Amino acid sequence: MMSAVLSPQRKRHAAGDQWLASTFIMMRRRRGNGTRRILISLVILFGVILFGVWIILIKHWNLGRCPTITGGTKVAIVTLNTGDASQLYEKAMNNHQSYAMCHEYDFFNAAELLDKNTKSVHPYMQKAYALQLVMHRNQSSEYEYIIWIDRDAIFLNHKMSIPQRLQELNANTQGTAAAEAETCDGGYDLLIAVESWAWLNSGVLIFRNTPFSAKLVDDWIGAYHTRKEYYDSSETIMIQGTPKHFRDLFGPNWSCEDQGALIALLAGYDATVKWNTDKYDGLGKPHSLHQGHSSQWAALSSRTLLAPKYQSKVRIVTQEWFNTNPWDDEKHESTDPFIFHFNGQQNKPKLIEEYSKQVTLCNM
Repeated sequence: MMSAVLSPQRKRHAAGDQWLASTFIMMRRRRGNGTRRILISLVILFGVILFGVWIILIKHWNLGRCPTITGGTKVAIVTLNTGDASQLYEKAMNNHQSYAMCHEYDFFNAAELLDKNTKSVHPYMQKAYALQLVMHRNQSSEYEYIIWIDRDAIFLNHKMSIPQRLQELNANTQGTAAAEAETCDGGYDLLIAVESWAWLNSGVLIFRNTPFSAKLVDDWIGAYHTRKEYYDSSETIMIQGTPKHFRDLFGPNWSCEDQGALIALLAGYDATVKWNTDKYDGLGKPHSLHQGHSSQWAALSSRTLLAPKYQSKVRIVTQEWFNTNPWDDEKHESTDPFIFHFNGQQNKPKLIEEYSKQVTLCNM
C-alpha cells in the first residue's frame, strides 16, 4: 500500500491549519480562564458589598439600642485624682479601675491627660477639660458612652453594666415612648441627676458620645470662662443709685466652678447678656420649686428650668439611679444604688473605705 505524498505546498497549508487550530484552542482556553477569573472577582466583590451593607444595617438597627448585658458596648470611664490629697483617694481609683476591668471598659485618670495650662483652672472645672480631651481624642469615636465620676464616688455594684443600668432606668420611666423603650438611654445625649440642695449635681455624668455632647462640653468650658471673667471684672452697674460689681449681686450663692457653669448653661445661660444671670445662679442653692419626692423635682425642673433647646437631648433623673448620696432617705424607694457619691460629707476617704466593704464585685 502506497502512502500519500504531500506536495510542499500542501504541507505548508497543513502546517498553517494546525497552527491556526492550536492557536484557536489556546485562545479559547485563555478566554475561559479569563472568564472564570472575572466571575470569581465579581462574586468576591458582590460578597464584600453585601457584607458592608449588612454591617451598615446592623449599626443602624442597633444605634442607641441596648446591647446584651454581657458586653458589646465601648465605654470610657473618666475621673480625676490629683493634688496633695490624691493618695487619700487611691481606694476610689482602684474601685473605678476594677469596675472598668470587669466590663472591659477603658479607664482614664485625667491627671495623666491634662497639661499645665489646664491644671491652672479651678480643680473642679478640670473635669470638663478631661471630658473634652477624651471626646476629641482620635480613638474617641469607638466609645458609645463616656462616663464622668468624681473621685469621691464609688461603683457599688460591679456586676451591673452601664447599658444595663440605663435599660433599667428607661424601663422604670412612666410613659416612655415605644421607640425609646428599645434604647438604653431613651435617645438622650446627657444624663444628669438632680441634687437635694440645688438643681443638678455634676459628680456623675453619662454622655452618649455624639457631636452634641462634644459641643456641650465645649460650651460648658466657654460658659465657665465667661462667667469667671465677669465675676472678676471691676466693671460696675448702677442698681438703685448704687454701683454694684457683678460678684456683689450674688455673693456666696454664686458658683464659679464646674457645677455652677453647667447649671447655668443647661438653664439657657447667654454669655452675651452679662447682667442677666440671677435666674441661673439661683439654681445653685435650694430652690422654691424643690418640694416633694425627687422624681417630682426632676420632672418639674425638666419642664420649667431646662432650656428648651436641651429638653430633647438632656435627661434629668433622680440621684438613686447613678449618683446616690448614702444619706438620701429616698435612695431605696425604687432601685438599689449603683454609685455612691459622698458629696458634701466630711472625711470622705474614711467613708470610701467603709462603704467599699459593701461593693459587689464581678466574681462575687
